[in-house]
Amino acid sequence: MSHRRLLRQPTAYEVLVIIWASPDFVPGMDWDDWASSNTAYGIALRLADDRANLSKTVNYVSRVVDAARFNGLIERTAVSGNRYILTRTSLLDDLMLHFATQALRSQAEGRAHHA
Repeated sequence: MSHRRLLRQPTAYEVLVIIWASPDFVPGMDWDDWASSNTAYGIALRLADDRANLSKTVNYVSRVVDAARFNGLIERTAVSGNRYILTRTSLLDDLMLHFATQALRSQAEGRAHHA
């Protein structure tokens, strides 16, 4: 599956939102807690339906991370061994702003259509 096609999937969007939502944006979020769980494994733990699907979810999240890195949406910082903290780039900020703008426009058009 191509990087672009992978990143268009709803679950890939969830992965990007988790990476994007950092303590800078979420009041009361502890930086150390966020950083320790903002790894491919930590994100997979949040998204997996159950422990039986965890391995499959880790694999999927890792593919999304690779695609997002390839497209300049996130950066990966080594913490230890094969453990990396995932952080957003300004390009991901721009993309999320674009999605929010589209959603607000669509909502406004929907209200105008029903008025």
